[in-house]
Amino acid sequence: MEVTDSESKQDELAKNLKDPESNEVDDAAANDNELEDVQDDQTKKSAMAKWMFRYPRLMSVMCFIFLPLLVLIGVCFLFGHILAALEMPAEIAANQEALAQRLHLSSDIQGFQKVTYELIVECLYDCTGVESGYNDTEIIEDFFLTNWTEASPCYDSCTSYDRIANITTANFNEILDTIWFTDIDGLSFEWIRCAPEGYVEQYPKNFLEAAETLYAYENYVRSYMKWNQTISHEMALLAADGHPSCKANTSGGAMFWFTIMTTIGYGNTAPVTTGGRMLIYTIGFLSVLLFTAVIGQAGYVMIVVCDDIFGHTKYARQLTSGWIASLF
Repeated sequence: MEVTDSESKQDELAKNLKDPESNEVDDAAANDNELEDVQDDQTKKSAMAKWMFRYPRLMSVMCFIFLPLLVLIGVCFLFGHILAALEMPAEIAANQEALAQRLHLSSDIQGFQKVTYELIVECLYDCTGVESGYNDTEIIEDFFLTNWTEASPCYDSCTSYDRIANITTANFNEILDTIWFTDIDGLSFEWIRCAPEGYVEQYPKNFLEAAETLYAYENYVRSYMKWNQTISHEMALLAADGHPSCKANTSGGAMFWFTIMTTIGYGNTAPVTTGGRMLIYTIGFLSVLLFTAVIGQAGYVMIVVCDDIFGHTKYARQLTSGWIASLF
């Protein structure tokens, strides 16, 4: 075995001695490949460096101001969407309660109007002595048109406020209590969008909230009428749905997050859910720090760029030093 190994080594050595050019060619090819890779890297770096040296101000503004601001906008839309998704169920529930209160009040008022009308018609028949018929409204109208002098005192007496209030005191007081002592909030669409685009386009752009409110109320009434055919009035109010197809208001959430990040805080709305508040307390606070860092960096870059521009301008060099520079 030792003899065989030594012979193979001798053969390999002899082959290398006989054909040294092949080894040199292989080494040269490997070196060429490495050189090409290095040249490619240098070309890429030189292209970037070329742009940096040719347009230093533009590249500084793009890299240290424009791109960070794009990141901030992305942060607003990302966490604004998450916040809107967290707040959406609570806003829908609040709107549902407001719709139920409105429909309940509307039903009470309609019932009161019906009772009041029947009482007035009955009083007019008794006072004028006109016999009732199939169409009470037309009979009364004809009588009043032909005998207004005789019917006028009856009309004043039957439609007086005191008489109606005395006869329908219970219903009247109940409606007043509902109107004055029930807190019926307006519908809110800060975190949700429910109306289809075709429905919203029928209204001016500044009536977006009104369009959403009308769409929700129409859906709620339609759903209530459907449920009221099979279950009780109170159960139908609970089962009715005014928000069948809602989605998170990403743009509204992004705008709210922007006000948090920039510490503007308009105060027109605020998160009410635990998840939304925790998101504001944690990520919102970090967003404020991120915004401060970006604005500080942008200010520094703009100062350097302006100093460079003023330094290369003959009549503006004095703005780069002394007390005059502190004004800018």
